[in-house]
Parts: sequence; structure tokens; C-alpha cells
Amino acid sequence: MMDKRIIATPVGKAVAHSGFKPQSAVILLDYFSRKGQVLAELLSYPVEDNNIARFAYLIFAASFSTPEFHAFGGSQQSRFLPWPLRDQIYDASLYADDLLEANWYADPISTNSAQVALDWINGARLIDQEKVHSSLRAGMLLDMYRNLGWALQGIVSIISAASDSRIPDPLRPLSLRGRPDLLTSLRKLPRAITRLSFRVSSGLPDDILWMNALNQTGEQFQLSREDILGLRNNGYTRPEQLMLGTTDADRVRCEVFANAKPKPILKANWLRDRSRTWKAQERARAASRHLERAKGCREVSLVDEFYLSRGDEFEAVFEKILVHLGVVFERIDDSFKTGAPDYLIKLKNSPPLIFELKSRKGDNLVNYNGATEVLAAAEIHGHRNTFCITLCHPGVDPSVPMAITGSGRLSVVETNDLGEGLLRLCQGRLSQEQLWQWLATPGQAIGFDLPYTEH
Repeated sequence: MMDKRIIATPVGKAVAHSGFKPQSAVILLDYFSRKGQVLAELLSYPVEDNNIARFAYLIFAASFSTPEFHAFGGSQQSRFLPWPLRDQIYDASLYADDLLEANWYADPISTNSAQVALDWINGARLIDQEKVHSSLRAGMLLDMYRNLGWALQGIVSIISAASDSRIPDPLRPLSLRGRPDLLTSLRKLPRAITRLSFRVSSGLPDDILWMNALNQTGEQFQLSREDILGLRNNGYTRPEQLMLGTTDADRVRCEVFANAKPKPILKANWLRDRSRTWKAQERARAASRHLERAKGCREVSLVDEFYLSRGDEFEAVFEKILVHLGVVFERIDDSFKTGAPDYLIKLKNSPPLIFELKSRKGDNLVNYNGATEVLAAAEIHGHRNTFCITLCHPGVDPSVPMAITGSGRLSVVETNDLGEGLLRLCQGRLSQEQLWQWLATPGQAIGFDLPYTEH
């Protein structure tokens, strides 16, 4: 700057918060500038298992190829990969064209580690993974998975900042300047990579990742990884299957929980009942937590109304909250417009957002068709290029988030997660600009990845 001051760019801040070495960030940004569109294409609808597996492998291999895991430029790595994976174990030729390091065979530890991690998130048993090499141990693998989860979260932070459509081109890395199509592709990646980080931490395939939410601290029963994989092996992957009270469903649950104490049938009945009420209980906990934290706010009653109302009443409460928070909005859907989306939301210093409110009676979840119909409605009513959000009340079907990531202009958010974001906005812990970034990233917006507070 003219007065000699140095300012941090959004990407610079993201790198600092990620904990990455600057060299790692530069290498990764160069990789995503070259392969971002290839990676985004793998997320296209309809989502195919082979494409998601390739996406995961390439992201894992890129993470393991950075100076975080390898000595570089005279600097030692900060994290270590299992040394037995240095040998030639897996052939990565199938992925070579899209790897960060095309000459993978010169040091195959990164690609070997990526393959082992891919097997882990697809359900491989730890005891079987130890057999990959005679010197490989479970402790080494679990340490690698922890480090990979950390690296994935850092990548998410950096890509999100680098692809923010509101940033002036001069503040972007050189490799991303003047490339709007690439930026559109890169915006599809963060939420998909976040889901990968959840899968790494739990060792679960994507279709059963949601079952972790059935576990609550302090309860008599918990679903282990082996339990969840056992249910999947028997074809039970969806909430409506687990809540069945049929003889066949009881038999499958008891077989999976054969070693449960004191009796398999007790854990089987617990799972059946929990699958029927998990969303209601999740919502009740969020409402209670938000009510406690909102005691200092003037309109505390809006919290209860937000969680309990449905239909037209829910829309009325939503509007009251926006007014209270000073969020500018325009009601699009009225008696004169057929099939229009509900709202045009205008957060500060950010492009407008289309909001569609989908509320269901009881604990019914919003399915894929319900979540995506806002895209057609927005286009018909003159908002073809406007990012869309479907607010799912009380929740969204677990199969939806990964299916919509590749659209590039749609996200879904559940009531309890949006409630967390709006409460932080009310408390001054989140800006409208940060709320926009959180909402306008394709996939499912969850409370876990709300932005940090900027001072």
C-alpha cells in the first residue's frame, strides 16, 4: 500500500488459520488451479460411487504430497506417514494424470497412504489394513487418519477463501485470476471435502455417515463403526429402514447386535426407537441450547417459535427474525406469482440469495425433489444465476447433501444449523458477510463449519 502497510488477503488469513506451511498452501493452490475443474466434474449429478472414490483418492493423495508430510526445501515435515507404506504396494497409474505429483512411483508413500485411507472410509477393518504390510500397525494408521482429517479441514478453509466470488481479482492468488469458470468449479469442492473429513474420522461410507448422529453421550447404547457397517451389509442404510418394527427388521438388528449387553433385543429396540425420534430430539436439544444462549437478546420468544411453527406460521416467524436482525429481504412468492421461490435475501456487501422454506409435518424429512425444486423456480422467475438455499424444517434426508454438491448453486440447511448461524449473527459473533459465505457454498451448510469470529 502507499503508506507501506502490509495487509493480509483473505487467502492469507485462511492459510494462517489452517496451520499449513506457506509452501503447502502454494503447492495446493497450484494443484487446484490445474485440476479444480476435473475434481468438480467428479461430483456431477447423478453421483456415482466410482467418481466419489476417485475424488477422495485424489484429495487424499494431494494432502499427503504436501510439505506437511514430506521434507521440503531444507525444512522437515510436521507430520509423518506410516514408514511401512514407503514400499511399492499399490499401483497408482490409474490416477496419474490427475495426481498432484505425477511421478508418484518415485516416492509412493503418498499414494499408498491415499489408497489405505480410501479403503478405510469404504469400510475396511483396521485389523485387515494392518495386513497391507508386515510392519504396519493400527496406531500408525489411526495417527495418519487424524492427520488427514486436520489437513482436509485446512484445504477447505483455503479453497473457500480463494474461490469467494466477492473478492477482487488482485487479492486472489495469481493462478486463479481472470478464471471465473475455475472459481465456480472450486466452490463445489469445500463441502464435499468436509464430508470426506467426517468419513475419515469415522471410517464410514457416505450413505451411512448420518448414523453417527444417532449416538448421544451418556446413553446406555451406542452404535459402533462395526454396528453401522453391519447394518449396511444387511441393506439397512436409511432412517425409514431402521425404524421398521417388522419381524425381519428385528431379526437383522438382533443379528448385528449379537454381542450387545445385557441383551441384543434391548439395543435393537433402542435403535428402532431412536431412528424414529432422532431428528425431533436433535431439534429439541438445539432449541434448548439456543434459548439459553439467547437470554440476552430482546426477542427470545422467536427462538421457540422458529423451532415449533410450520407452514405459513414458520414463514411469518422467519420474516420476523430477519427484520429483528436487520437483514434486508424481498418476498417473491405471493398470490400473483405461480411457483415462485419464497424470498430474495440481501446480506451486506454480498450478492443476493434465493431462499425457499420447506417445512414438513411431524418428523418427515425434505427429500431430493423438495430440496432442488427451488432451482427451477428461481430460473423461471428471473433469477437464473442467483445462488439458492433450501431451508429444511425440521431436516433434510441424509441422501441429499452429496447429491446436490455438484450443482454449483444450491445448498440446503436444517433449522437447527441456521438457528445457530442466526443466533451468532444476533450476538455479533458472525457478520452478514460471513453468513453469506456459509450459506452460499454448495452442499449442506452445517453448524460445524460456521466461520470463526473475525476481530
